[in-house]
Amino acid sequence: YQRRVHGFGKLAPKGAENFRLLCTGEKGIGYAGTFLHRVIQYLLIQGGDVEGLKGKGRQSVWGEPFEDESFAMKHLPYRLSYATWGPDTNGSQFLLMTKPANFMDGRHVVFGEVVEGRELVDRIEHLDGEPPKLPVRIADSGHLPHYHPPRGEL
Repeated sequence: YQRRVHGFGKLAPKGAENFRLLCTGEKGIGYAGTFLHRVIQYLLIQGGDVEGLKGKGRQSVWGEPFEDESFAMKHLPYRLSYATWGPDTNGSQFLLMTKPANFMDGRHVVFGEVVEGRELVDRIEHLDGEPPKLPVRIADSGHLPHYHPPRGEL
């Protein structure tokens, strides 16, 4: 199964680039082989722990967590933000929203959105749990260059 994500590089350039580099693995760490470790049905899916695979990792591709960027984007379904432990603690772990979550706006930087493969996100959402009812592994990941979302969709 595949899903395609578009990064909001103009509003969150460092966040979008961190995600891209984690997708490609070109800095020596990446999402390939990691698991989604938390699913809260009707809210979010969490994954991206590239360190211990248990939901505790905080590493970015630059080593340490990095600063928050724009809080302009809202937490709407299929949008991605970083799981953080307070201000300026963005790393590798991501939150994939399945429902609107305005209480997260201004706390977590939204850096991208799933633009293809949303039906897969909908299926994973029903595996509610920490860990999910069935293991969900990111078998492979990468970067599709030159993707431009259709106008008016984002």
